[in-house]
Amino acid sequence: SIKAVRTKDNRLFLFYHSSGSVFCRQIDKDMSESTVKIMDNVSPSFSLWSDQNGIYLLLGSMGGIHLCRYNYSRWVSRPMSRDFDPNCTKLSFFTFGEAVHLLYSVKDGSGNEGLYVRSMRKENWSSPEKIADIMPFRSSSYFTGRESPDKIRIYYRLSDKTVRFCTLNLTDGSISPA
Repeated sequence: SIKAVRTKDNRLFLFYHSSGSVFCRQIDKDMSESTVKIMDNVSPSFSLWSDQNGIYLLLGSMGGIHLCRYNYSRWVSRPMSRDFDPNCTKLSFFTFGEAVHLLYSVKDGSGNEGLYVRSMRKENWSSPEKIADIMPFRSSSYFTGRESPDKIRIYYRLSDKTVRFCTLNLTDGSISPA
């Protein structure tokens, strides 16, 4: 998977997974390039976002979930959770105030896929909550969209090919019924 972020000063950052590692290739305004290995032994699924304070990358590995941050001068990594299912097929990360939410899909040994959410408040993680057993879309396990500043709409498909959605409240981590 390849993901990209463009900064306000027009630098382009491309992120990609290769041979068990995640790399970042930075392309400056003058088209000069540099590549940095962010982390080894990670899942191909990762989540990327940016704001005025930096670029954030959420990675999963056998050692857990790691949050990497680039403050436009150097990369810093910190573990967020020791639990991570290596069969994760897609991983999304949302924040609101002091709350952090992970949305992810996991494929089990028999090929069935489940959609889960897990929240953290003040360094304490909740147990994973299963939203549904899903059948991935062609290009993604699920899709998300902003419903309001504090709510994310999650679209997923059931095994009978019915498309459903639920809403993740970013304030408290609750999920609306589908």
